[in-house]
Amino acid sequence: DRIAIMKSGIIQQLDDPTTIYNRPRNLFVAGFIGSPSMNFLRGELVKSGDGIAFTANGVNFSLAGYDATETLQPGRKVVLGVRPEHIKVNENTGGEEHDATVDIEEPMGADNLLWLKHAGHTMSVRVNGARRFNVGAKVKLSFDMTVASVFDAESELRL
Repeated sequence: DRIAIMKSGIIQQLDDPTTIYNRPRNLFVAGFIGSPSMNFLRGELVKSGDGIAFTANGVNFSLAGYDATETLQPGRKVVLGVRPEHIKVNENTGGEEHDATVDIEEPMGADNLLWLKHAGHTMSVRVNGARRFNVGAKVKLSFDMTVASVFDAESELRL
């Protein structure tokens, strides 16, 4: 029913598995649960139109749909966490898309693991095993921000 994630003998989060997976309390829990691990992008929050966006290496990511636990303030240094299965590749979602390049493709049977270069980061993305991509291929990414996590860069707590 519930699991505890511990670090150095201290409980970091005690919750049901779904909550721990989708709403990790801190950066340690987010990186501990899931395989492959959550992607972490370092950047900061910026004002974007009527809302707040995450920016890293000159690329802005809308945080529309993100369920924050507190008000997000521009200028705050943060870490954006997105799980490999919550990134869409070449799916024309109609939302915000970003350019990336396939660095490595790992066929794993039911799904393939892609390692992509994007905005100065290397990210892992899980796609259906029937979808194949060539190394060096240019692709379009979109993130599902409803299941993303934003962490304060200093405290490492989920915002």
